[in-house]
Amino acid sequence: MWLRYVRKYRVNEHKLCHRCANLKTQEHRKHYRYENSEDYNKLLDRRRQAIRIKGNECYRCHQKNLPIFLYCFHHIDPKTKEFSVLGKLVGYKRWLKELDKTILLCLHCHKIEHFGSETLDP
Repeated sequence: MWLRYVRKYRVNEHKLCHRCANLKTQEHRKHYRYENSEDYNKLLDRRRQAIRIKGNECYRCHQKNLPIFLYCFHHIDPKTKEFSVLGKLVGYKRWLKELDKTILLCLHCHKIEHFGSETLDP
């Protein structure tokens, strides 16, 4: 597939990323650096820590021990939300204060919370 791309756009193979076969553009390099950066790892640690603090259990369905990316932090009152709990690195005390305004939901329950539980009737 990517060889057709190389031939079509006359791009040298050495200009393609060996991991994803995309062109090594400035934006691609920026994304690749972010995934391997110290900030990315700190945000992952914050996510793990937040899940542990909230009990590693969905507030609605009580599922436990899900993969960390299947958990969402839902603000109980959206008007009091200052920032996303996992969106940026802030001071620890400020982060804990914002974390107290949230509940831990699994991805499924979070979607139901936002969009309702409408089902298709036969």
